Amino acid sequence: MNKRQFLSLATVSIGTLVGTPAALASNTHRRQRQSIIRDDVKFSWRHHHNTLIGSLSAPTSGWLAVGFNEFPGLRNTRFIIAVTSTSPITAEEHLASVPDHKNVTELGLEPALQTAHGSYIDGRSHLEFQMSHEFADRP
Repeated sequence: MNKRQFLSLATVSIGTLVGTPAALASNTHRRQRQSIIRDDVKFSWRHHHNTLIGSLSAPTSGWLAVGFNEFPGLRNTRFIIAVTSTSPITAEEHLASVPDHKNVTELGLEPALQTAHGSYIDGRSHLEFQMSHEFADRP
């Protein structure tokens, strides 16, 4: 997957995940798992209480990333970035300050990422994570 394809997938994901606080808090949203599949990359998610539970898989041994933003474009997108083909896996939370991105802790921000687990099996990376809906220090 090249950068253009990744950004296209990220834009689709961002557009699908945006919702009102009332919708995010509804029982339907909390229980129902939703997913996007594009070019053999799958992202699925559900909401439970004040937490987003996500699962991302792709045919790569490299980095996986999924981003969240309430506006179109990359600026201020919060990314969960991970590589699962090494042990232990590496998972970080970054903030896009186009054209760069930095780890949120390097920026003095509080991470929303709560847990991250992953695997690399038969040429496919899998990432499961939980993150808070709210960012205490939202930029």
